[in-house]
Amino acid sequence: MRCYYIFLFFIFFCCQSKNIESVEAKPLEITNEELFNYIEYCNDRFNFCFSYPSHFSAQPSSANGDGKTFINKLDDAKIIAFGELDYDNAGLEPHLHFIQDQIKIQDSARVPYGYNFIGFGKNDGKIYHERILIKEKENANSKVNVIYSIQLSYPQKHQKKYTQLWANLMGNLKI
Repeated sequence: MRCYYIFLFFIFFCCQSKNIESVEAKPLEITNEELFNYIEYCNDRFNFCFSYPSHFSAQPSSANGDGKTFINKLDDAKIIAFGELDYDNAGLEPHLHFIQDQIKIQDSARVPYGYNFIGFGKNDGKIYHERILIKEKENANSKVNVIYSIQLSYPQKHQKKYTQLWANLMGNLKI
């Protein structure tokens, strides 16, 4: 009889040890499919629109209505879009100098009405994409240049994911 209890104890112990599982926590990641769920943002002051991924959260608009920031805290990514009136007719030069101070430019290209930039942040090592455009707009009695900027920044480890996002942002930017 004692053997019977020992046998039962042995079976019970063996079965218990087989049910133990190790669970490994993995960090959440946004899948590539989620990059294609977009919400449209339109800026009424400067009449431009673009669609941004739904997993980015829109921050409050600036007080003067010139733009908006969208943040993805999970990937530490950010989209900034704004417009600005160029009353001094300085054109894009001041913006080009500012960009050169902030990022180490890896590639730049002339596009209709402006430029595209890709580079690494000098202070944080993130990858930065920016497109700045300039268009002439008629005000009440004069013409003034409007400068538009859309920027995307993210950590280098997410380059593959966000390179596609940048192409999508540029493809749906309407000015």
